[in-house]
Amino acid sequence: MGEISSFSEPVAADATFLRAVTEMARRRPVVTSRAIYNDNGLKLLEGGVTVDGSLYERLVRHRLRTPLDECLDSEPSVSGKLRRSGVEELVTHSAFFAAMAPAGRLRSMLLEAVEAVPLPRAIGFQMTVLRESRPELFQHSLRAALLCGHLVREAGAPMHDVTMAAAAGLLHDLGMLNIDPALLMADQKLSGDDRR
Repeated sequence: MGEISSFSEPVAADATFLRAVTEMARRRPVVTSRAIYNDNGLKLLEGGVTVDGSLYERLVRHRLRTPLDECLDSEPSVSGKLRRSGVEELVTHSAFFAAMAPAGRLRSMLLEAVEAVPLPRAIGFQMTVLRESRPELFQHSLRAALLCGHLVREAGAPMHDVTMAAAAGLLHDLGMLNIDPALLMADQKLSGDDRR
């Protein structure tokens, strides 16, 4: 994802992510978390500036010193508490997932593992974009985090390993932000370029 700023024009694989961020910026504030510089050291924006969709599109045309997704935030972001509440809702409404996380100590352990997944700022921003632009994929990530944490916990692993397994489940499809959802439709016949 961070490669988006390495080119004068976004490459096709990053266009979908760019579109998702631009759409999110039209619905909710996206703010610079720090100053943004081009690769020549010229400051393009101060930290704390609200970035709307059109400004974002202009920024990605520059070769930036730091990848743009490392310089942006949007609140509320996908925090540990938000992930935890999403998994709590999941086990409340699904008998299958409730069986993986029965009420009591086991559920608490899995909820803590999902909440404790450490996300660097850029990944947290990408998870926020995922939640806003592809909510079904975000829900899938929560289910995968719970499932992975459960499997590792069942194997008797320590809490750190349960948290790392939950992280793997949570992030395993994050790259899907770069794939046009239309390409994933079952009735879509893919061309050679689409397959690449």
